[in-house]
Amino acid sequence: MGIPEHEVTAAAEEQVAMSLIVQAARLTRYVRRHGPADTAATWRALSMLAEHGSLRLGEFAELDQLTQPTATAKMNRLVAAGLVERSADPDDKRAVRFSLTDAGRRRLRELRELAVARLLPGISALGPDDLEHLRAAASLVRDLLAAGTHETSSPADPEK
Repeated sequence: MGIPEHEVTAAAEEQVAMSLIVQAARLTRYVRRHGPADTAATWRALSMLAEHGSLRLGEFAELDQLTQPTATAKMNRLVAAGLVERSADPDDKRAVRFSLTDAGRRRLRELRELAVARLLPGISALGPDDLEHLRAAASLVRDLLAAGTHETSSPADPEK
């Protein structure tokens, strides 16, 4: 049941935007509640590298809204765990870039699979129409985010 086109107002749009923000936060907390202790920080960092590719430390810190020392510590932990690798920046030999390793891609896939397992019982209980509505809504959110950030999903990982 949608809003009739003639009734779409700025207030209705704001209500939808607020609902999306609140429900996205609730969904994230719901999924994280039963994951490994490192899930949130690791998942966020690995997802950023999967989405943006190789990043310099400053770029990563800005995207993750971290101070440079905190970003350095996070990257050092991920490198030590074998999930991320350092490489020389071809544009600036003094700088390094960070990118996912095969193990990092596997860990990100595992984290996403844990989230799917957490959500699947509820999704499996949906009827075909509700499942189609949810699929369409997920596509709309993806498109909305891509339009708002001028980003597109990578062919290698459309779920970024």
